[in-house]
Amino acid sequence: GTHKTLKLLRSLYGLRSSPKSWNTRFSEFMKTLNFRRSEHDNCLYVGENVYLVLFVDDAIITGETHQVDKVIEALKEEFQVKTFDKVDSFLGMSVKRNENCIKVSQPILIEKLQKEFGMVHCRSVNTPMEVGFFREDVDVNNGIPFRRLVCTLMYIAVTSRPDISFATCFLARYLDKPSDQLFDAAKRIVRYLAHTKDLGLTFTPGDNGLVSYSDADWGGDKESRKSVSGFIAFHNGNPISWFSKKQTSVALSTMEAEYISSATSAQELVNLKGIVSEFGFSEMPVLKIDNLSAISLIKTSDNSKRAKHIELKYHFIKDLCERKIIDVQYVSTNENIA
Repeated sequence: GTHKTLKLLRSLYGLRSSPKSWNTRFSEFMKTLNFRRSEHDNCLYVGENVYLVLFVDDAIITGETHQVDKVIEALKEEFQVKTFDKVDSFLGMSVKRNENCIKVSQPILIEKLQKEFGMVHCRSVNTPMEVGFFREDVDVNNGIPFRRLVCTLMYIAVTSRPDISFATCFLARYLDKPSDQLFDAAKRIVRYLAHTKDLGLTFTPGDNGLVSYSDADWGGDKESRKSVSGFIAFHNGNPISWFSKKQTSVALSTMEAEYISSATSAQELVNLKGIVSEFGFSEMPVLKIDNLSAISLIKTSDNSKRAKHIELKYHFIKDLCERKIIDVQYVSTNENIA
């Protein structure tokens, strides 16, 4: 018989090229509605008094009511769209609102985790991780669902629960080296979440701009002796971004650890400044640090002898301050939220 090859004229679900094709298709259509794609976050589309955020094929739209209605009607004409009058849940997040605030939490996802790992009636703990937890050098156990559990915890940490960021960041370093000890540590986080499942983020009106905090321990990782950076940013008093990250090089002093942390934090802060500017906010963002030596190094044009060995990329924060793109301020250790 004759062998025939057919040319595929459109993307099919499951192909590697399909996600990009869909995203391009959607982006081109939004341009016809006079939306522009944010340079700071490709998921954000900005129109005239209306904003749309897209995640794969789920979207949230907000703005002036008549503008929102026009966009929704246009989307319905172009795509098969299912709409909801108000957002009760989005990407595993529960959304509740009243006249004064919006609360985002993830109790349903936490309950699913409990059921999946047989922890429906688990006993409570007061912290996500034991104080002074240290990974034991034990045999790897690839037969446990460690990666799945930690990755789900990471999603919860980055969306609504900054209080588990440090613990999940620690465990994520060992996704390729699972052990019973680490699996128990991950399940401890589930126990903590199970009895605090209604905690989350609360967003209320405010007017104090974009304020962030940076902090670091010194040599906190017991194996590599690398320090861990912490960061959290607030816009008008509401938390909008945070992270806990192990630094990529060994710091020789607390000042150096804090300086590296501040530089990493500044990168995120610059991007956040760009995002909030899309919504009409133009104030200079503030980064607060609790180490005076690090602040002195940031605001000094010349590098001191003790800073000459620090990698060039971390001096990025000096440039930001000199160009008045961000402002670095001192905060006492007791008031440093990071």
